[in-house]
Amino acid sequence: MNWLAILWNMPLTVKVLGLVLLVMSLFSWAIIINQYRSLNQVATKREQFDRAFWSGLNLQDYYESISQKSEKDPIEEIFTIGYRTLFDMTQAQQQSFAERLDQCKSVMSIAQKKWEMHHHNRLTWLATIASISPYIGLLGTVFGVMHVFQGLVATQANNTALSAVAPGISEALGMTALGLVVAIPATMAYNRLMLWLEDMVCHYQLFQEEFLVLVRKHSAN
Repeated sequence: MNWLAILWNMPLTVKVLGLVLLVMSLFSWAIIINQYRSLNQVATKREQFDRAFWSGLNLQDYYESISQKSEKDPIEEIFTIGYRTLFDMTQAQQQSFAERLDQCKSVMSIAQKKWEMHHHNRLTWLATIASISPYIGLLGTVFGVMHVFQGLVATQANNTALSAVAPGISEALGMTALGLVVAIPATMAYNRLMLWLEDMVCHYQLFQEEFLVLVRKHSAN
């Protein structure tokens, strides 16, 4: 179906709504591609971090090697900010061990939530596009059908055959189809990417708990 040809034959209001849907489609695909690449890269880096972190390396040496990086992955940022906070508070010796652990947990949780909010805010756009694009398409159909019947009134046709109105109504219904074409990929991508994001968040939360357990073991020794 040639959407541009359909829009060209529609009234101005429908053309504007159609262009809005086309822009929304391009915007949603840009978000989908960007978020897929970003989350895929984060997942790969997370696996690399896990292998290195649990390989028995010295935490101080590993912290120093990561802290020198100009750009850190989310899991690296969570680890470095937690380790640095714990180290600084231990050096100061102004709080109890339990208080230091609580502070360490808080700063790691904040770092994780900042990353989570960054991606969640972008995915929210997909949810918005998925929810409103069918209604925009339906609104375009309504205006298109109104335009067809206004044309019939203008020609003062008393006995109008179906073949005379069918093309115009078909073109108007194309707006509903266009709205669904925009909404369906956005909905599918939003659900998949949100599940992926939630999986990442669960992994980061688990790492924070494991890191604190590791700190307690080292302290006991």
